[in-house]
Amino acid sequence: MKFTYATEADVDFITDAVFAAVKSGSDTLSYSTIFEKDENELKPLFKEMLLEDVEGQELWLSGFLVARDENGNPAATCCAWIEGAEGPSAMLTAQVLAYGLGSEVFKKATEKNAVVESLRVDREEGALQFEHVYTAPQYRGKSLAAKVIAEQIKEHKQRTPSLQKAQIILFKTNAQALQAYSKKGFITANEVHSAHPNVLHYFPSDTRVLMELSFSE
Repeated sequence: MKFTYATEADVDFITDAVFAAVKSGSDTLSYSTIFEKDENELKPLFKEMLLEDVEGQELWLSGFLVARDENGNPAATCCAWIEGAEGPSAMLTAQVLAYGLGSEVFKKATEKNAVVESLRVDREEGALQFEHVYTAPQYRGKSLAAKVIAEQIKEHKQRTPSLQKAQIILFKTNAQALQAYSKKGFITANEVHSAHPNVLHYFPSDTRVLMELSFSE
């Protein structure tokens, strides 16, 4: 496998990766439930948002490292950035979504702030963040996700030698991923449970887990 950062030519694969990761093994795409648009409506909009290539947040196209097979086909990916380097990632993502979806759609979605905030997990400034870890179905069983994450860590530690830790946020129902990250040395640092009555209408789970990996000197 060869590892390269995503370009415009990868935008279809990255969009599919984002949607699959957000579903977290379920049929619930929170972008659809929150913004009241189906997946087919959202895909072209998310492609445009990714092509904006806004650094430091989870829809940063150039932040996705892609594992490619011997023919150059994308097989697995994940996005990574250092939290706070370009400003709070939550704020940057909100700006990207507002731009891509339009102010009226975004404003209407703020009516659901209570349920969204009930599952908010704070990221640590200065920590390497992972989002949208994904392996295409035909390449699963080869530990590619773990290899992409390892490559991301290697790359970011070269860029920022003072980097101390990495973090990833998961839904607790994603037991397979939780177990896989535990085996790689990630530990649970925080867990947020939502008691909002409508949380499962909008999200795949009512609990999110922050796992982190500390880098040894």
